Amino acid sequence: METITIREKQTAPISMQLLSNGNAIDLSTGVVYIRLDMIDNESKTYRYTSVDSSTYLTIVTPSTGSIKFTPPSEEIFRYQKSPYDLYIQIFETSSQHYSCPENEPVQIILTKEY
Repeated sequence: METITIREKQTAPISMQLLSNGNAIDLSTGVVYIRLDMIDNESKTYRYTSVDSSTYLTIVTPSTGSIKFTPPSEEIFRYQKSPYDLYIQIFETSSQHYSCPENEPVQIILTKEY
């Protein structure tokens, strides 16, 4: 499982590259939008799309699968709600999509703010 470690209450952007079998996923053709579902350890789901919440979820470089998630507030990442599981879906149409990564979520682990 891929993990990302950040400090509690972080609002700086988190950059990621979407890969399939170690190769960058080209988001420049045939992709309508991407969706990020983030679930904390209390099972609360936070959902962002590159359409409805493009301020927070952005496709940075489509040809290399580079995306960026910018937390909307410092209240999103709380130490006591860690870890967070990230699920990313790539939509080719409004109803046809696939997941990245395919087998398991990316996990965000928080370190305590002092």
